[in-house]
Amino acid sequence: MTTLFYITIFLFLGLSSLLCLVILIQESKSLGLGASFGGDSGNSLFGTSTAQVLKKFTAYLALFFMGAC
Repeated sequence: MTTLFYITIFLFLGLSSLLCLVILIQESKSLGLGASFGGDSGNSLFGTSTAQVLKKFTAYLALFFMGAC
């Protein structure tokens, strides 16, 4: 029983970390803090076509996270 508990905790922490990572790599809607230091708001990490894919992936991860809670 304790093995199942630790596997569940490990998967939940992995899901939480992945959700945080996906949220952080999304492009912001405003210029944000990066523009203050000379960052270009027109460049995203993976190109321009991935914004919708990241939004959908974030939504699916959030639903799975809520279900896991």
